[in-house]
Amino acid sequence: MKHSFSISRNRSLFFLLFTLLLASCSKSKDDSVPPQGAAFVGQYIVTDPSETYTLQIESKGGSNFQIKEFGGFLNVPLNAVLAGSTLKVPSQTFTNGSGKSITITGTGVLQTKAKKDDTIKFDYKVTGWQDYESDFEGTRK
Repeated sequence: MKHSFSISRNRSLFFLLFTLLLASCSKSKDDSVPPQGAAFVGQYIVTDPSETYTLQIESKGGSNFQIKEFGGFLNVPLNAVLAGSTLKVPSQTFTNGSGKSITITGTGVLQTKAKKDDTIKFDYKVTGWQDYESDFEGTRK
């Protein structure tokens, strides 16, 4: 009888360890959900009355992003930071070859109008040798 008790106990121990091993290997819900900011990454077609251009948003790690072709007028990368569900453009100053500078700030919001129809909308302000407030909207490419 001692022998059958030992086998039964070993079998129970084996199943317990096997169950614990499977539980430790399963994905957590946090690992399977992409970071909220990852949704912003991509290319967006922006069509203004005077031009059409491709806005590109890249992740630079963590909550840091880089925007290329911002507003169709900025041909140098613009930095942005994820703040909740918005992409904030902190104040950044750029100087052209003539010594004229502009400072840009803004906020971007991602909206999904229909399945796989992401639209990004930016409101921004430019100050310096030109002063104005504007916005633009782009559709994911």
